[in-house]
Amino acid sequence: GDAADESGRLLLYLGDFLGLSALVALFLSSLGSAYLFRTWLVRRSRTFALHQVLGLSFRQAAAIPAVQVLLLSLGAVPLALVFGLAEQEALSYLVRTLSPVEVEAKLNGAAALLALGVASVGTFSLSLPFLWSLRGLSPKDLLGGRLPDPGFPARLALLFFPPALFLYGLAVYESQSWRTAG
Repeated sequence: GDAADESGRLLLYLGDFLGLSALVALFLSSLGSAYLFRTWLVRRSRTFALHQVLGLSFRQAAAIPAVQVLLLSLGAVPLALVFGLAEQEALSYLVRTLSPVEVEAKLNGAAALLALGVASVGTFSLSLPFLWSLRGLSPKDLLGGRLPDPGFPARLALLFFPPALFLYGLAVYESQSWRTAG
């Protein structure tokens, strides 16, 4: 009866809260990933310059680290899904022992495809501004030991707008409210 309905309503609120918390974690992990990529790219800038000296165009040289990052992100998704399934089983057991309401936790194909999309598109779109920032440096400077400037031109900061808009759209979709997502 009444207690089961109340428990169900509270579990729905908990699910909404956990979904939004996951989006905050996704945003923070995106910031961390961008920082790690920037650090990795600065360390690999001499290799980047060497590719250009050997005859690759800027786009071809930039495609190498972009593909590497894309492959790493696509490789991380199956691992994350396996760990998520294990956590899901543990959470289902915990809810079963603490609540009279049966909650079926499942991971469907749409969620797995969304994770794959976020990992691939998100990683590529976050790495693009950093790759583009190397455009102004000559291979001679990079091979001579001049590291890319740690600053970031304001016009390149606009390249971060699409991933930020995408994360905001995910928050609106998850919360199903403009007000809650903001």
